[in-house]
Amino acid sequence: MTSDPPRPRWMLLAALLALGAAALAFVRLNPEFELKGLTTGLTLITLVLLAGAVGLWFAFVSRLPGRVRLGGSLAAVALIAGLALCVRVEGYYGDILPILGWRWTPPRDYALPDLKPAAAPAAEAAPAPEGAKIAATDWPRFLGPRGDGWADVSDLPPDWAKQPPREAWRVACGAGWSGCAVAGGLVYTQEQRGEKELVVCRDLKNGDVRWVHEAAARFSEEMGGDGPRATPTVSGGFVYALGATGLLHALDAQTGTTRWTRDTLGESGQPNLQWGKSGSPLVIHDLVVVTLGGKPETTTAAFHALTGEPAWRAGNDKSSYSTPALGTLGGREQLVVVYADSVAAHDPAGGAELWRFAWPGAPAKVASPQFVDAERVLITVGYGLGAKMLKVTPPAAEGQPWSVAQVWHSLDMKTKFTNALVKGAHAYGLDEGRLACIALADGKRTWKDENFGHGQVIGAGDALIVQSERGEVVLVAADPGAYRVLQRIPALTSKTWNYPALAGKHLLVRNDRELVCYRWGE
Repeated sequence: MTSDPPRPRWMLLAALLALGAAALAFVRLNPEFELKGLTTGLTLITLVLLAGAVGLWFAFVSRLPGRVRLGGSLAAVALIAGLALCVRVEGYYGDILPILGWRWTPPRDYALPDLKPAAAPAAEAAPAPEGAKIAATDWPRFLGPRGDGWADVSDLPPDWAKQPPREAWRVACGAGWSGCAVAGGLVYTQEQRGEKELVVCRDLKNGDVRWVHEAAARFSEEMGGDGPRATPTVSGGFVYALGATGLLHALDAQTGTTRWTRDTLGESGQPNLQWGKSGSPLVIHDLVVVTLGGKPETTTAAFHALTGEPAWRAGNDKSSYSTPALGTLGGREQLVVVYADSVAAHDPAGGAELWRFAWPGAPAKVASPQFVDAERVLITVGYGLGAKMLKVTPPAAEGQPWSVAQVWHSLDMKTKFTNALVKGAHAYGLDEGRLACIALADGKRTWKDENFGHGQVIGAGDALIVQSERGEVVLVAADPGAYRVLQRIPALTSKTWNYPALAGKHLLVRNDRELVCYRWGE
């Protein structure tokens, strides 16, 4: 007489699946995780743990026939090994969702051909006088003419449906998250092709290459991706470009001829940041200002714009990924810099520190400070820390210190990779990926709506141009009363962390694969 084989433990499997579903619901619905931008990463971890638990149940405690368990386990091991051998992680979206690719395929930028100018470059020219050839409609630097993310003059129509932009040109480009600067009918950006870090100048009308500057440098990092991050700055007939490894180039804007180069990290003895140099150069009168690296020792540096000679060093905190901003507070022009654990203001002429505000806690600060009025500055960050409004007060008497105080702290604007845009009495930005509006009086949210991922936002007139992380471009009303989508265009189709640029009738968007120019009218 033989006994029946033991019955499979289906109830235990059901309990595991129920526990896994409960854990997923806890992760997905927990506001604390959403607040800190951890929902997607914790979801992936939960799914991996659940799959592991089901695998252990199947192999050891399921009571299924031995041949079934052995065959299934071998098949699962073979599948996992095959995936490990065939698939690699090529990067991550901002919410830590991995991007996968085949291991036998080299990084895409290595397969791109060398760039060649469409025509011979013009004869070498002497540097133009300060401020030459930059029109009101140009976008000559990161975050536009004033560094606040708004276009000064825009021919953007109010209704894209009735007056849609047409695609003027589209070209392949290399890796990197650099935006575009536009001045004098030329477009400047940085990209990576193989072991060369490039500054590329194209014709705004047709996208033809005018000149290419090459440097032997490559920054690679799995989480943040490869290539340069900073946007070039055009000023005084020069293009200033900071590469991801800290190489600062001053190039002739018309010909690309190198005027000077500084290895800002090597010369200062500063280590690079974990995710590479991302802050763009800021031109202040006759100086070019950049931030440095990961030592808390004078990590803001100014160089003479014409010669590249060092002018001053300042700051007593590690660098962040933010671009410094120039504005007037308390009746005095000052350079405001977001550091790794603080915010400080410096005298633009000599670098002397005017005031400092402690601001620790975030693994990466990306957003630039935004001047609200003559005494307030807005600072924002992701990772559950949110926004702070600072009030800066000048000394009561000569020789006394400046003072800075927090007016309010809000968790309703958590900008991770983007900047908040100030307009009137409100600010707009991506709150951990969702477009939101807050009041500048108290930091309270007036609305929060569509999830665009960790993309970027610029402004034009009464509209916001939202570049979603997946590539779509969306026009949204800059209306504090309600969220209203005006139009959409499917510009790009892969991860896009690059800032768009709006120059008159031209909208330029790019990522690590393509650069596209849209134009309104003929």
